[in-house]
Amino acid sequence: MQSKKHSKSLIIKLLIPLVIFLFSCNKQKNNTLVKNNKDQSKVEYSFKFPDTLIIGKKYKGIIEYKSKTDSIDTERYIYYLYGLFDKIQNVEILKNKKLDTFVGVTKNKILIYNILFKKTGTYYIDGIVQDEYFIPSENKGEVILRKDESRVTHKVIVVDSLKTITKKIPIVSDKI
Repeated sequence: MQSKKHSKSLIIKLLIPLVIFLFSCNKQKNNTLVKNNKDQSKVEYSFKFPDTLIIGKKYKGIIEYKSKTDSIDTERYIYYLYGLFDKIQNVEILKNKKLDTFVGVTKNKILIYNILFKKTGTYYIDGIVQDEYFIPSENKGEVILRKDESRVTHKVIVVDSLKTITKKIPIVSDKI
């Protein structure tokens, strides 16, 4: 009889830590999923900017975008941190580089200007849109600052002149 009580006691002592362990692992897994879902919520954007540029000429354009925060009626600050590169940068490397910044002119538009290339070739206007906004806290009178980041990249080809492009296009004759 003592051995049955002892074995039940032992089973309970082993089961309780196991159940606690399983529930705590499950919570970590759920937190990771929530974080990943948030990371995947990017802005939809349209980069209104020429694809072919002439060397030494300054260009301007607009980034139009839709964000999950558009429906939030709160104070917002939109930034485009960018650089001009000959290849698309790894996000972590991009975040550690010195970048130029444009500020949103409306909640859905960022005006970009004075984009200039000094050499011919294929380049990328590569950067991150930062959308910072305030949401009310559960504590009265307090707000929480949230920041969403989304990658925004645009490929351009820089040429000497528009004649360079037409020289590369073969002329096909109708004569046989």
